[in-house]
Amino acid sequence: MAFTTFQGPDFSFISLAPDQGPLGEQLTAWVRRASAAGRVPCVYLRASWCGANVKLEKSLDDPRMQRALRDVEVATLDVDAWVDALTPAGLSARSVPVFFILDAGGRPTGASINGGAWRDDVPENMAPPLAEFFDRARATRPAAPEPAAP
Repeated sequence: MAFTTFQGPDFSFISLAPDQGPLGEQLTAWVRRASAAGRVPCVYLRASWCGANVKLEKSLDDPRMQRALRDVEVATLDVDAWVDALTPAGLSARSVPVFFILDAGGRPTGASINGGAWRDDVPENMAPPLAEFFDRARATRPAAPEPAAP
C-alpha cells in the first residue's frame, strides 16, 4: 500500500497526486497553507519500491523523528507518479528519499537533504541530520501571519 499521509503532533505529510491538478499550482497552495500555519513548507520525494523511504515513513512515530520534523508541513510526491513534472518544477533528484525546502512561490530554495546524510535508515541515524536541516529552515522561515482582529 502506498504511503499517503501521516499526522504527527506538530507536523504532517500529505500526498499530492497528478489528478489533483498541475504540480506548480498544488505546491503554491501548499506553501500558502503551511506558511499560514507557521510551518516550514517542504517537499518529500519518495518511491514505493525504495526501502529507505519505507523505513523513514515507518519511523515517523518515533519521538526523535517527531522532534526533528516539528513545525514542518511535508508535501509528499511519488517520483513515479510525477516523473514528467519534477524536473520542470526544480525537484530533480538522483536518489530518494529527499526533502526540499520551498519558497513562497512553491519552488525549491536550494536547500535539500537526502538519505546520503545518514547511514542506516533508523531513527537514531536519520533524526540528527534531519533536525539540523529543518532547524536551519525553521530559523529562516517567515513568521506566521497574525490573526485578523475581530
